Amino acid sequence: MKRFLFVLIFLTLYSTSVALPPRPMESVTKYNVVLIHGAADSSSGFIGKCQNNVRDAYSWLEWKKRYETTKDSSWKLGGAPGMLGGPHERDDGLVTSWLDSAVFEDYVYKNGNPFVTDSFTSSVIYIQRSFANPAESPAYNALEIGDRTWKGPDGCSSRRSLIEEAQEIRAHGQNNLDSLRLDSLKNTYRTIPSRNILVAHSMGGVASREYVQGDYYNHDVDKVITLDSPHEGTGALNMQLGLLLFCSKMRRKSFKENRV
Repeated sequence: MKRFLFVLIFLTLYSTSVALPPRPMESVTKYNVVLIHGAADSSSGFIGKCQNNVRDAYSWLEWKKRYETTKDSSWKLGGAPGMLGGPHERDDGLVTSWLDSAVFEDYVYKNGNPFVTDSFTSSVIYIQRSFANPAESPAYNALEIGDRTWKGPDGCSSRRSLIEEAQEIRAHGQNNLDSLRLDSLKNTYRTIPSRNILVAHSMGGVASREYVQGDYYNHDVDKVITLDSPHEGTGALNMQLGLLLFCSKMRRKSFKENRV
């Protein structure tokens, strides 16, 4: 009888916990909106720039704001973001421009049309660079999304994971972020957003899923939005695998016939 009551109480508590609604979302400005690009070749990453010392996320942003021309793209940390855009790009076809105008309303009307007032995206949005090597597997790049121990190689050692860098910018630098975390008992850490929304394109969506399901997940993501992500595999890859298996079978069959 005692065992039966124990099981009944356990099931009641479990069903209650499962039925609880998710934690309500806060105002979007209380989040870091981290944009994550899709698949690309290794040359589209920033690892090729690591023979020199690369600035950390906050220093890079401040330096870029003082950069007079946007025509010279040598400052870019990889070219993989593509349709997502970047902190310097303004185009109606880019996700960053749409978020700025439609979500954060960071614009004024000019000649009857919305005109973005700043040459940089909203401070809420983070998309400053490519993965170090976009050609790596989604499981590997998931570390670069949110693992707090991740660091860039060689001269890029000042670079951190994407979520970490998004916080660095809101805290105005790595040292400030570290100080705020040490002072968390006084609630000063709460003055900067620590929750994240991931907006990921293509293979970036798979890497994002790998992060939130991984052992190193910091429970710091409230929403994951994926755009055209192959969560169930890709038809093209399945066709290639099928063709390889077919060719392998034909070769074995031909080999047997020749032996006879």
